[in-house]
Amino acid sequence: MYTKFGIQIRCARPDQTTLTNVLHYLQDGSAIFRFTWRKTEYLIPVMMILNALVNTNDKAIFDGIAAGRGEEAFIAERVEGLLRSYKTYQLYTQRDTIAYLGEKFRVVLDEAEDLSDEEVGEIFLHRVVLVHLTSHSDKFRLLMYISPRFSI
Repeated sequence: MYTKFGIQIRCARPDQTTLTNVLHYLQDGSAIFRFTWRKTEYLIPVMMILNALVNTNDKAIFDGIAAGRGEEAFIAERVEGLLRSYKTYQLYTQRDTIAYLGEKFRVVLDEAEDLSDEEVGEIFLHRVVLVHLTSHSDKFRLLMYISPRFSI
């Protein structure tokens, strides 16, 4: 399902430790966010990361990625595919998405049981996603900017 297209970004935290984030473009038009944590690779749909970072909707994501781009029909089809494929998770709000990530990555991040899934999800977004940026909105904007770049 993987194509030859992707974007890799190596991000440095303030203490100069780094984490590499990769967006892979798939043959079905969707995109996967990949990272390595303690020598294990993990894959997450890009749409899940976008929906966890800010309280948004499908139209805002579609407009943010597709607006003002060349090859409008091609990009529009790809963004629609991303949105369609994300619906299978049945996560309808930002809080739902953050809690889902927290539930799935609690053991990976070695977080305490007394933390809620939402708290662990926030920790995940802080420790894993574009760690050189501190603001969720900045992380969201960067992902929106680079998402269509590898599919053109």
